[in-house]
Amino acid sequence: MAHTPQSNTTQLPRRIVILGGGFAGVYTAKHLLKRCRRLPAEQQYEVHLVSRENYMVFQPMLAEVLSGSVGIADTVSPLRRLAPGAILHVCDIERIDLAGNKVVCLPGVRGRALELEFDHLVIALGNVTDFRGMTGIAEHAMSFKTLGDAITLRNHVLRLLEEAEAEPDAQFRRQMLTFVAAGGGFSGVEAIAELQDFVRRAVRQFRRFTLRDCRFILVHSHGRILPEMNESLATYAQKVLEKRGIEMVLNTRLVSATASEAVLKDGQRIANRTLICTVPSHPNPVVAALDTSLKPVGGMDDRGKLLVDSTCLVNGMRNVWALGDCAMVPLLDRASDSAVRYAPPTAQHAIREADVCAHNIVASITGGASRHFNFPGLGSLAAIGGRRGVAQMMGVRVSGFLAWVLWRAVYWIKMPGFSTKLRVAFSWFLDLFMAPALVQLRLISRAGIRNEHFEAGQIIFEQGDFGDCVYVVVSGQAQVERQEPDGTTTPLAVRGPGEYFGEVAVVHKSPRTATVRCLTPMDLLAIDRRDFGKLIAYLSELRQSVERSVKEREPAAKPES
Repeated sequence: MAHTPQSNTTQLPRRIVILGGGFAGVYTAKHLLKRCRRLPAEQQYEVHLVSRENYMVFQPMLAEVLSGSVGIADTVSPLRRLAPGAILHVCDIERIDLAGNKVVCLPGVRGRALELEFDHLVIALGNVTDFRGMTGIAEHAMSFKTLGDAITLRNHVLRLLEEAEAEPDAQFRRQMLTFVAAGGGFSGVEAIAELQDFVRRAVRQFRRFTLRDCRFILVHSHGRILPEMNESLATYAQKVLEKRGIEMVLNTRLVSATASEAVLKDGQRIANRTLICTVPSHPNPVVAALDTSLKPVGGMDDRGKLLVDSTCLVNGMRNVWALGDCAMVPLLDRASDSAVRYAPPTAQHAIREADVCAHNIVASITGGASRHFNFPGLGSLAAIGGRRGVAQMMGVRVSGFLAWVLWRAVYWIKMPGFSTKLRVAFSWFLDLFMAPALVQLRLISRAGIRNEHFEAGQIIFEQGDFGDCVYVVVSGQAQVERQEPDGTTTPLAVRGPGEYFGEVAVVHKSPRTATVRCLTPMDLLAIDRRDFGKLIAYLSELRQSVERSVKEREPAAKPES
């Protein structure tokens, strides 16, 4: 089931769509734009980059955002600066339509889904934190993967410190000051280490408790932490963390959580109010949804990762490429020219995969020779707090203060953009002499159920809009009307207090098939489609009511979508 590029007047691809604003996606865009400039005019094409944010975050520095060693915005680089010339779309992706050679993106202010047709598609969506099947963890654990996660965790810890200062119950205060991290890989180790560094410096500004009243626990399912590193370095890191007061709970894993406890597989229950979970990671849901399309042609494995060849072309495809954390990119053995293992999900590999992928896309356009990915890696580094680290670079092992300096130097050099480097260097300089600013930012997020007001004559949504929420009428009246092909309008129904509309498009995940216009001033409850899905999944009476409503309204040309 191979998909061929769309034809055009020059019989050459005209648009390349890249999904993902991380290292893999951004560097693919950069390399494509660079190579595009060298092509003749008749072979030029557009490069479109789709990302949820308009910036790329330098993830190795997330732990330092948590501790305050660098500023919140110091580790981010605007995508328009990193890939000038790319057409940027800041939006969420609804689905990938391989048969139709298009990507459907969720709407923004306008309310209409964006459909991006492609001649070549690059999937670089990475992994997401997914707590499905882990009881209570989705509700009560905090992930540590994005800049938003780091900011949320920092705010949460600051709130606990402030409330602990005023808490009269010593036992409850001890629970508030217990911090648990699940996962002994790079993310978990660096998160708990930087968190302790932050709390160690912050508690000097409080009177009713000290660092001795705080507890830091790292839970890991294996016998030693940092399984990606040499055993001697991992052992050193473990001893340093223990000496600094971080408790190690090994050979067991987190299986459940409540608002006040972390439950481990061996039966232990750890009372806490901060649980950081850095495992597990799963393919992006948009990638996982390709299962039906790609499995028949061998383009996806049982874990939901995209299977590609050494050119980054998805197996069974002719115009779909994948790289980064969401793909299984083979590493070729130089002697036998066969794949013996796969590239690990690191930034250094993603950046080099991007170069190979961009070269091969252009080669497929121009008829040039393909390149094969084969990068063994330069090594790995980890900061373990207290200005210490561990590093193994090109066969050389380093630990302690020198490794920490090397960690900072290597990642500083790798940071994209001179201005970003300058901001980080300045933050590091100030961090040597100044205590962290204990400022809790109250970030306002859009509620899943919210109040909305409309005036008479206003349109709540239009026919063809994306079905993003269901509306419940609190007061006022609205008319449901259908726009006919000849331009006329047909009134279908009137909705008043206690009634709801918009459910058909949400249930069927389809565009609105009618327009809803206010007859009088109206107050509404708007329920986000995800929250509405949860309600009808667990409230049987509501689900039955919605199902009846959908059946009744669909025969009348689906007036309530």
